[in-house]
Amino acid sequence: MPTNARNPMRKSLTQGCLDPSRLRWQCPDAWFDFENTLEIPPKIGVENQSTAIQALKFGLHCKGVGQNVFVRGLRGGARLKLVAELVRQFGSRTCETLEYAFVHNFAAPDAPRLLSLPSGTGQTFQRGVRDLCEFILNGLSEALASSAVHSRVDAIREEAKAAVERATVELESSLSEASLELVSISENGVEHAAVRPVIDGSPVSREDLAHLQSSGKIDEQRYQQFLADLETFQPRVREVIGHVGLILRQSAAKQRGISEGPARWVLHEAVADIRREFTSEDVGRFVDELINDVVENRVRGTSVESFDAHSCYGVHLLEDWTTRDAFPVVTENHPSLANLVGSVDASREPASAHFSIQAGSLLRANGGCLILDARELRSEPNSWKVLVRTLASGMLEILPPELSASSLPSAIKPGAIPIDVRIVLVGDHKIYRELDEKEGVFSELFKVLADFDSTVDRARDGAYLYAGVLSRLNRDEQYIPFDASAVAALVEQGARLADRPGRLTTHFAKIEDTAREGAFIAESKAETVARRGHIEEAIRTARNRADLPARRYRALLKGGTYNVQTRGWVPGQVNGLAVIKAGQIAYGFPARLTVSSGAGDQGIINIESRASLSGNIHTKGMHILEGLVRHLLRADFPLTFTASLAFEQSYGNIDGDSASGAEICCLISSLADTPIDQGLAITGAIDQRGRIQAVGGVNDKVEGFFDACFDAGLTGEQGVIIPAANVPDLMLREDILEHCKDGQFRVIAVEWVQEALEILTGVTAGEWEPEAKRLTPDSVLARARAKAKQYWMQSMRGRGAAPGSSRADREDSAAKS
Repeated sequence: MPTNARNPMRKSLTQGCLDPSRLRWQCPDAWFDFENTLEIPPKIGVENQSTAIQALKFGLHCKGVGQNVFVRGLRGGARLKLVAELVRQFGSRTCETLEYAFVHNFAAPDAPRLLSLPSGTGQTFQRGVRDLCEFILNGLSEALASSAVHSRVDAIREEAKAAVERATVELESSLSEASLELVSISENGVEHAAVRPVIDGSPVSREDLAHLQSSGKIDEQRYQQFLADLETFQPRVREVIGHVGLILRQSAAKQRGISEGPARWVLHEAVADIRREFTSEDVGRFVDELINDVVENRVRGTSVESFDAHSCYGVHLLEDWTTRDAFPVVTENHPSLANLVGSVDASREPASAHFSIQAGSLLRANGGCLILDARELRSEPNSWKVLVRTLASGMLEILPPELSASSLPSAIKPGAIPIDVRIVLVGDHKIYRELDEKEGVFSELFKVLADFDSTVDRARDGAYLYAGVLSRLNRDEQYIPFDASAVAALVEQGARLADRPGRLTTHFAKIEDTAREGAFIAESKAETVARRGHIEEAIRTARNRADLPARRYRALLKGGTYNVQTRGWVPGQVNGLAVIKAGQIAYGFPARLTVSSGAGDQGIINIESRASLSGNIHTKGMHILEGLVRHLLRADFPLTFTASLAFEQSYGNIDGDSASGAEICCLISSLADTPIDQGLAITGAIDQRGRIQAVGGVNDKVEGFFDACFDAGLTGEQGVIIPAANVPDLMLREDILEHCKDGQFRVIAVEWVQEALEILTGVTAGEWEPEAKRLTPDSVLARARAKAKQYWMQSMRGRGAAPGSSRADREDSAAKS
């Protein structure tokens, strides 16, 4: 049963107690020799990481195959932007990049022709062809309208007209005698000649003729005569019509022959400038085919038919080189397949379909660098596969099979484009490992790893890096400057977020958010410079906004819904500590850990594991605990007892080994039937020799237990036991420091389990005495060993065997006395 009585053998709580000066690192004032951040050159936050930067430079400049870069370790939503800034600083053009354009392919309209143009000349070529189209539409007819051409064409037309009249005059006379007439009719939009009966001076169709006969307007004899005459003249009419068609075709060919020569000559003169400036074979072939198409299909005598020359003959540039950098740096935030490789509008007509081709980010980055988020790329169907194929072949398919299969069928099939681009993937350790293990080609195509550390040294250079980042915030976002005290406060916050001894976090997104809020608070108070007080207020305000779960938990503790004791003594019960992340913040809280032990042979039962709530690391810690029990008790007999261990009122998954120190102390307390001070909490991992090892989240854990004690009432004897290795990590709140200075709370550092046992129980832990071959009499460990021996003897009797009277038996008897 719990008791509030103080253990009379309790050792002083000052044992291992840390001086308040060690509970929070203070940024030295001497580190800064400036008044505010306007005096500091702006920085992006990675300048101190020379190894990673050199790796990035190497990847950007090395010409070897597969020297693409994976940037690992950067965090925050702006990491792609940060990488882009670095690449722009260090990247440079290593080779001449061609400019690409698509034009109409006269031989195969569904496969637009790709033209390669010298860099920066695309718009000149486009303007030249545009001017040529304007000439074809508005100037070619005028150029062909010379008197010589006109007179020759007119003569051919007159000759054809006379020949047609001669061919038809005799037929028309014969038809007139039979009251028939040759007329032109339209059927389904097609004009052709036909013979019609003439009634009352007007030609009528066969249907109308039949109606006249049935209504009695013409007699049967006349009706039959019309039908007979129509059948008689039909062969002769077909013969004459065929002859007339031949005359007209021959006339058109003669007219074309007369105009083609001048048209071809005029067009060759019109494209002379294009030919002089663009001498490639592909451009020459395109110009020749354009001229042939105009001469053969567009010129009609001395005129040019009306058509959209710009759509048919225009040049479609895939990029705007007027706004393109010499070394383009493209960031693709949504690396879908279409965004990467480009797209094709399937609704365009074949003659102008080349204008439907749109460039993707791979082509926009050609000759430069494309930056992608590795996880986003991996999550897009087929994007990774097509990127790998493009890098391996050096050819970009604008309409790869993966894209055409997942969209509407396209009317065109653009050819592959040669591409030379450096890819920079940005991701964390997990996605890097996933790609390395599951994609065999990854290590061949991404040979350069630029590994950025999540922290930098807690030193003057690191603090100045913070000042430079804040200076960039002043410059880019026009915030008021930060004085040296504000920078120091943010450096201290960086030390807390780093959660590593002697380090500062490089997760500057969080630091910048705090700085923005601090500047806002300062401006709202009509200040022109942000100071330490503004930053500290920003930290408190941000935490208050996000700590509703923590406040709810504290209310449940205070109301007794969660049963955690912060005073009194209880055997087999200890306050462990845990951390929960809630949105942007993490908060610590006490977790009541209990052990119930007795005779049996099941060993240590991890109730969380039995309930499938124990993670792998926590389960590993339990196995280490079993080994440590054997080591601490120096048992020369089997440990045959049953001890069930549970986190009370815990209903979620538990993982990590930071509670293993609390678990071993609780188990020993239960076996020894020695109470533990509930005014103390403990965190720390263990090894099989009893060393207390460092854990994460130590600040949140200490603060969580302090808050629980504060709400229940401080007694002056409460505190938290932490690993000595975590002391450099301590960055506790100012209010906790004040209570520690007043002696109302304490933080105790230990290196060994035995130290923690003595502080928790107030009883000597006990040491092995080699000469006597026993543990210190009446120590906690001696009591636990005696109880374990008792359980073993009971188990032996239960099996019908009598335990021998060994030296171990005598030692345990002595321990009890």
